[in-house]
Amino acid sequence: MDTMLGLYRKDELRNQYDPWGEAWPDAIMKAVVLLSSDRGHNLSVAEAADEVGLSRSHFSTLFKRTVGESFIDFQSSIKLHKAEHMLADTLMSVNEISDQLSMVDAGYFSKWFKRCTGLTPSQYRSVRHRDSTTDEKRGLQRHDQQQAQAE
Repeated sequence: MDTMLGLYRKDELRNQYDPWGEAWPDAIMKAVVLLSSDRGHNLSVAEAADEVGLSRSHFSTLFKRTVGESFIDFQSSIKLHKAEHMLADTLMSVNEISDQLSMVDAGYFSKWFKRCTGLTPSQYRSVRHRDSTTDEKRGLQRHDQQQAQAE
């Protein structure tokens, strides 16, 4: 079962990060899986290269050529995606999210998040909440209209 879950996860990552469907080298796929895991937040380029069995230099070059961005930029993108998800879909505090993402502290996380998105974590959460509430209202209105048409 773990193998099936692992294969599913690899396919999911390929679909998310490889829009042309080209096969990635195994070392890069392993690195992307590592980055997507909980321990990927603190992984340095040298540690990732060591994990996949390549020199740091060769790994960095291959990663950039394959993925289209540097290891650090890609790592930051994944961290931002996780932060957005946690802010939008959980009730975790900014402190808890900061800890989950292995950030220095909540203040640093908030500044980093604002630099990346243009919104503070609270503003982002508020906008997402407002958008989801609007979507829910639209869905209810459509449902009411369909019921009225059916009658």
